Formats: sequence, C-alpha cells, structure tokens
Amino acid sequence: MGPPTRLRVEYIDQADWALVDTPRPRFSWVPDLEAGQLQSAYSISVRTAAGTALWDSGKVESAASFNVAFGADDPVPADTAATVSVRVWDQAGQVSPWSDPFSFVVGPRASGDWRGAAWIACNQTGEFDAETPTYARNRFRTEVRLPAHKGVTSARLYVAGTGIARAFVNGQTAGSARARLQAGWTAFRQRVLYTYADVTGAVQAGGDSVALALELGNGWADVLPAAWNGSDAQVSVPWRRGGALRKAVAMLVVDTLDGPSFSVVTGAPGAPAVAFDGVATAPLPGVELARRPHNGTARQAVRLNASWSCGGGPRVNDSIYDGEAFHAGRQTPGWGMPGWSPPPSVRDTWAPALAAWPFSSAITLSAQAMPAVATQADFPGSMKEVRNSSAGPRVWVWDFGQNMAGAVRLTVPEGTPSGATFVIKHAEVLMHPPYGPVDGSVYTGNLRSALATDTYVHDGVTESHEFGEATYHGFRFAQLAVSGVPESWAGPNDKTLVAVHFRTDVAREGSFSAGDATGLLDKIHHAAAWVQAANLMSLPSDCPQRDERKGWMGDSALSTESFFYNFDMPALFGQWVQAMRDQQVNPFQPEHGASVGDTTPLTFGSAPGDPSWQTAYPTAVSQLWHYAEDRQLLGSILGPLHQYAAALSSAANATGLKKMFAHYGEWVTPPAVLPTSPNDSTQGPKPPKSLVSAFNFISDLDRMVELSAAAGDAAAARQYVAEAAARREEFDQAFWDWTINAYGAGFANRDGLQVSNILAAALGVKHAEEAFLSTVYDIEVTHAGKLAVGISGSKNLFRQLTLHGYSSLAVDLMLQREYPSFGFMIDGGTHGYEPATTLWELWTAPVSGPGMNSRAHHMFSAGPEMWFFEHVAGLGLQCGGQTGFACLRIHPRVTAQPQIPWANATVPTLRGPATVSWTNGTSVAAARLAGGEAANRASQGLRADNGQLLLSVRLPVGGASAEVVVPAGDTGPGLLITANGELAWAEGEFVSGCQGVAGASAVDGGVEFLVGPGGAFVFSATFA
Repeated sequence: MGPPTRLRVEYIDQADWALVDTPRPRFSWVPDLEAGQLQSAYSISVRTAAGTALWDSGKVESAASFNVAFGADDPVPADTAATVSVRVWDQAGQVSPWSDPFSFVVGPRASGDWRGAAWIACNQTGEFDAETPTYARNRFRTEVRLPAHKGVTSARLYVAGTGIARAFVNGQTAGSARARLQAGWTAFRQRVLYTYADVTGAVQAGGDSVALALELGNGWADVLPAAWNGSDAQVSVPWRRGGALRKAVAMLVVDTLDGPSFSVVTGAPGAPAVAFDGVATAPLPGVELARRPHNGTARQAVRLNASWSCGGGPRVNDSIYDGEAFHAGRQTPGWGMPGWSPPPSVRDTWAPALAAWPFSSAITLSAQAMPAVATQADFPGSMKEVRNSSAGPRVWVWDFGQNMAGAVRLTVPEGTPSGATFVIKHAEVLMHPPYGPVDGSVYTGNLRSALATDTYVHDGVTESHEFGEATYHGFRFAQLAVSGVPESWAGPNDKTLVAVHFRTDVAREGSFSAGDATGLLDKIHHAAAWVQAANLMSLPSDCPQRDERKGWMGDSALSTESFFYNFDMPALFGQWVQAMRDQQVNPFQPEHGASVGDTTPLTFGSAPGDPSWQTAYPTAVSQLWHYAEDRQLLGSILGPLHQYAAALSSAANATGLKKMFAHYGEWVTPPAVLPTSPNDSTQGPKPPKSLVSAFNFISDLDRMVELSAAAGDAAAARQYVAEAAARREEFDQAFWDWTINAYGAGFANRDGLQVSNILAAALGVKHAEEAFLSTVYDIEVTHAGKLAVGISGSKNLFRQLTLHGYSSLAVDLMLQREYPSFGFMIDGGTHGYEPATTLWELWTAPVSGPGMNSRAHHMFSAGPEMWFFEHVAGLGLQCGGQTGFACLRIHPRVTAQPQIPWANATVPTLRGPATVSWTNGTSVAAARLAGGEAANRASQGLRADNGQLLLSVRLPVGGASAEVVVPAGDTGPGLLITANGELAWAEGEFVSGCQGVAGASAVDGGVEFLVGPGGAFVFSATFA
C-alpha cells in the first residue's frame, strides 16, 4: 500500500489555487489500497508552513476519505499558510506511509482580517475621446521600506478587483504566470472574490524595499455592449468611459524572523474622504499596531504607511467582448520595481489613487476557492494570405484547427518598423454563402456587436506580445491586417500568430472512445467536450464568442452531469452554487424572492427565471451530493432550496401546470427543412412551454425528495413525495390526449410530439409507455427516421430509447449525417463549409442568420455525452441509492449493435478514476471483413474472438465496489462467463471462487456481478 494521493482542500488539488476562507477546511485524499481492501482509519496532520502544529487528528477509525473537516478546538486562523499530510490504515491493519504535504492557505474571512485595507480607484475624468479610448489609468503602485528586521520568512499577497486584477511584487508576477482574468465572475455588488500568491521570494529579492503594483481590467464588471451589462452595471455607458468601475483592494503580509509582521494595504492615507458610487469612506491612518498569532505565538502587527498612485500603461483599453489594445511604445520597464517614477512619456497620466468602495459597502470578500482561469495549451496554425476579399485588399488568415476560448500570441516579424499596427479579428468560421463569397476571409456576423478584435502597435523593439490578460475570444480563425509598413515588408508567416487556449483550470480527466467505422462518435465526443471546455470561465457560460457569454442557467441545467464526466468539477460548481444562493438574497433585487433568474449572475433574462432554467440550482446541488456526498453544502443550502421549491409550487398553484409560466420552453428545435435565407430564424415544432416547465418542476420535486432524505428530514421528503405524485397526476390531466394516445393536448397542429412524449417517458407519468411508443412513431414515421428535438429533448432522447430497449434506434440517430443530426454538425453542413470541432447552438448553423448562431454552445453536449458514458461505455452511474461512488453501476447497453464493435471510457471520482472497456468479437470480425477505416478502428481496444464479448473494468483504488452487468441476450445454460480467467457463470448460475467477485445473478440485459472493492476485472462471455 502506497501513501495517499490526490490530496485536496475543499476540492482543490492544485497548490497554485489552494485558497479557502473557511475556518475549518475539509480535506480529501485517495487511499492507494490493494484490491479487496477498504480504508479502516486515517490520521491527518495539519501544520503551518513554518512547521507549527495546528491539528493532529491521531488515528481515527473511519472509512471517510473526502470532506473530512479540520477538527482542532480552535479554527485555523485567518491569513495562515499551512500544509496537510495524511496516512491511512486498511482493513488488515496495514498502515500507509504519510502522503507528501499539500500546501494550502486560509485567507482573510472578515473585514477586520484585512488590516484596514480600503478599495482604491483612479480618477478617469477627461481622459477619453467619445469614440477613441486611449491611455486608461489601469495601473496602481506603492512603495515602502520595511523597518529593521532579521530577515523575511514569508510573504503573502491577497488581491481582489472589479473586474480583474493582476499583481506584481518587486517587478515579479505574483502567483502563477498561467492565471488569466483573475478573479472569478460574481454579482460584484454582493460578492467579490480575492486571490492569493506566495510572494516570499519576490519580497526577499527586494531587500528592505517593497514595491507592490496592480494592473486592472474592466472584466465582467464593465462590459460592452451596455445592453448586456444588466443589474451589475452602475451606468449604461460601456467601457469607453474609461474604467470607472475598476477598483481593487489588496493586502501584503510580510512575516519576519523574530520580529514584527508588516502589512502593506491599499488605501489613500492622509487624503480626504471621497464619495464614490454614493458611499463615502474615511482616510486611512498611517500606521496601525495590533497583535496577531504567528506560529502559535502573539506577534506585533504593523501596517506600513503606503501612498498609492495610479496611471496608464501599454494596455490602453480592454473589453471582455471587444478585445485589448496594446501600445508597445507606452511600456515603462521597471514600473513594478522599487525606485521607479513615471518617465516623461506617461508622467501626465499618473496621479494619486482615490479611496473608493465599489457599488456598495455591503460587499462580501470571499476567497476564490476554485482553480483560476489559466492557460492550457498552444495551438499553432496554418496561414493563408487573402487579397481583395470582403476584409480588404490584403489580410492574412490563420486556421488553428480547433474552436476554443482564449487569445493569440503575436510574434512580430523581423523588419517591422515602429508604429506598425497589427489588428487581429477572431472568428469561428470563414466566409461562405449565404453570408458572402468563399474568399478566405473570416465571418464575424454571428458575434453581433462584439468586436472580438485585438490591436498591437509596435515600438520597433518588442519581439512578441500575448493577448488575453483582460479579454478572451471564442475562435478557430484569426485574421490579421497590418498598417504602417512599407511595401517591401516581408510579412507574417505561420508562426506569427499562435492560439493560446485558456479556461478554468479544472483537470480534464474523463475520456471516451468508440469503434464506429468512421469515428463519428469520437468526433461528436470531441466537439462536446471542447464546447464544455470553451465555456468554463469561472462559471459555466453559454458561449465564448459573441456579445453575451452569460451564466445561462438553462444551458448549465442540461450539461451539469456530463461536465462531471469530463472534468474535475466540484470546486467550480461549489462556487457556482454560492452564486445562485447569492441571487436568492440579493438586496438589490428583493422582488425576486426565493427564485433565481435565467442567468447567474443575473445580468440578462428574467427573474424569476423560466423553471427549465431555474432548475440548474437544485440540479447542481444534487450533482454535488451524488458526486461528493457534500453534507456541509447540503446542510447550508437545503433551507434555501425549500424556499425555492415553495416558490415554484406557489406559481404552479396559481395557474395549474397546463398554464405554468415559462419564457423559453423547449429551445432550438430543428425546422422541417433547412432555411434558404439567413433572415429565416424559424425554429421547428415545439410542445407548449408550460409542458417543459412542468417537466422540470416535477423533476425538481424528485430532487428535493432525495436531498431532504439525505439531510435526514424525513417529513419534508414525505411531503415532496406526495406533491410529486399529485403533480404527475395533474400532468396527465393537463397534457394527455386520448385521441392520439400521446401527450399532445393543446398543441398547435399537435406538433412537438417527439419532445413532449420523450419528456413524459423520462418523467415516468401514468402513460409513460404509451408516450415512449409515440416518440418512436414520431421518429420513424412522422419524421422518417430523424430526430426533431431541441435541448431538453436531446438530453433525454438517446437515454430513453436505450433504456426502453431501442438501442438500435439510438445508435442509428447518433450515427446519422443528414440534417438534422450531430453528424451534420461534424460534417459542416450540406456543403461542408463548417466542420464542427465544438457543438453548435443551432442545428441549422451554416445557413442561419447572425441573430443567435453560436458555433460553441454546450447545451447540446448533454445528450451525446450522457449516452456515450452511461450507455455506450456503460460507466458513470452509481448503484441505486448510493452516492460518492462507493458503488458504481456498470452496464454497457449497445454491445449487440454491429455499428459499434468496441468502446471505452474513464470518469473521474473522488476515490480515483474508474475505467471500462469492452469489445464484441463478432462485430470486430465483421468490421475487419468490411476493410478500410472500419478495419483500422476495429484493431483498437481489447482483442476478442468471433462470438466473444470482452468487458474490462478497473475500479477506483480508493475503495469502490461495482455492480457489473455483462451484456447477454440469453443468460441460460449456453452462456459461459469467466472473470480474470476463472469460470464465474455457467449453466445459468454463479460459479464462486474468483477473487474479488462476490456473487452474480441474471438480470434484464445480462448477468450482474458484484465485484470489488477496488481491483481490475476482465469478463469474457461466450456461448457454448
């Protein structure tokens, strides 16, 4: 048994981002257990970074390996850098070695922990022409000298900004150089997140001098266009007003050897109080003396008098939507170093900073307890010169091969003169009919008002510049225009622009692959996983490219479960749930009551939101419960969820389900035929919006049953059971139509039956079976074998077809390439203009207009991904009633379909990854006979003989068991199954003796084996 691995604090397992503000942080780990063993006990040691003990748990008899709370009598003090180590015992009494220490920080929790720091801002008055923004004052700096001391032992920096802030200490970047767009997006009038950096080395390098510098960006506090600013904007003028909403607060704490603890904080000491956003603040006193614990003893704490100034730099404007402009000639080397003063070229832009509060004095400062947005990978591209196109006489266009979120790195070509201007437009697709001729230029109409343009002005010296400090784009293509260069200029090459992908730094740990002949399923999975990645920007946004990029709840409600199959999501979703809870108690929107809006933060849409959008709230809490058994979250959020459910019940009572309120209902169903004009925004047939609202409302009641029971509130659980049953009866009365034997009452021309009946089948209402058969009829007859669903129908269609025994129809639909289908997206539409590397917003994207036509919307990722993982590979579900992946339910359901001869998948869990692979030898043999690409793909995975099914399972090492269903049409005497080479099923009965296999029984669809805990198993099924 090895030492525990994958240590976490509050779900964060990367030291760069391991910041929390809870007084009793929770710890998780993965025990490295031998197969067949469970953890029986653990011991946790928590120490300060200097080695002083904070808590030694001793040996605790428990199988718990995640969310174990700090258990000392006293909580962890605020502003404490610490480490945690763990060792465990197995059931045999063996003890593991201690894990490597994992470093984390408990940051400030209350206003008093900030040592009198105040928000600062810069006066932007008079700096901006109405049309041409220039020279924004976005930089702040101060400089102090440390009093006499015997050496710096540690230095910690905490920074928050509205919208984004980057910090430097003695010229060095504070924190990870990979971090972007810090900190996360919140409702800034309520809560602002702060970040942390260990800057010990930077402070030590400065001797007694400390220069602290901040560079701010508008971020989400101030976006363009104004129409999308919503309730978190103070004024309707966009960023051209010059950063009036940019503010920051910071605290640098420097501990010394046998001496005091010094702090440098933001403020304007000695300056008069300034009224900012209607709230006046007092001037900072110069020095404050206090006592603070340090390594277990009281130490003197001294706040140094720091005068802050602010001024301009080379990034002369920035906008999340519009991009950045960087004037290299305005760089001021050393501006973050001690001893710097503004040179003449920028001296007129520097002035004393102002004391200010952003928006209100009721702001909560919270730790960004999730990974930061950070760079992930570089994508080189191929360049083509384009002349005399719709873009102008001469531009260059790069194809990076992947639609993504991020920005570009510019390498300035040799011989470029000073003053040359590089203008870079970002786009998802190239120009093609019906938008214009195929001329090689980019098409940006679907970005609407977002300019998505970065500008660089050369100084004759700088060799390269990377954009994306204060903006990001959704793009596959970049188009470059250059001015101010002579005719003899050599021009760019392939390497001039490189795409840099960034997103929230959650690890992508899930994987899926399947063996269909052309690899279409892998391409759909790729597009689904990448569209999710492109929308992880501190919260799950809807799209990464146009003038929107909101936290749309409807999209998240659909994709939540599949996000967890692909990425390590609990930290991000924990912060996301907090944002939803904030919306329930937003003092600026009291009229919304206990409901949540269509977006979170609420910057667009309605509140209360559409029930099919609001459902993201209980869905996220339910997913965190299933994944992590998060009792702390459940205890804190169940009361607000009761209020949420009561608000929905009240709304349903007021109108009845048949007229239940909705704003959107089923969304983006495909029209019967492709539009012939980009001005045609027609969507396909839909059920009544009220039916979709009712479906999600009843689904929420089911979640409340489970969550209430999990929290030990049996009475509430019983009430929700009763209400859910009554609402199902009401659903039947409202929507069942006896004349067509389907859920279609009240439909216009009885359209939308495919959606309404697959939702009814998923809901398990009285006529669920008839509803399902109506769906099949609608697919096979009414729509000639085609799907006719939007986002809600798509999530449920493939799963319900498979669960009802129509896996062959599910496979046929997923492998289709004609409109409308996912294959149609992958192939790029009828003419192949847009081969998708991320899933589209519309089934009709290549021919639809710009009004609503993103090529990277994750809402459609739910249906394919959940079907791929849960039913094709057979992985991801848990045994009935269990949570935390103590027991996995593994059941591949398409092994008999010859189009898919093999599949494999891995999903992350807090107990470690789980992996499944299977191959059907008969289908593989047929593929090899067919030859071509099918034969190449059939050579992957397990090697199975004709007539043999092989199923390989590797369970998490952290103590998970599994129910493994080996698929078989007949479980009788002719079926032989071995497990790891030992006979385990013969003559219709379980054969004992295989290590790790506890039993087996015949079930619908095959033979179910009970295996584990832990271990790897290969099952082989053949017919005698």
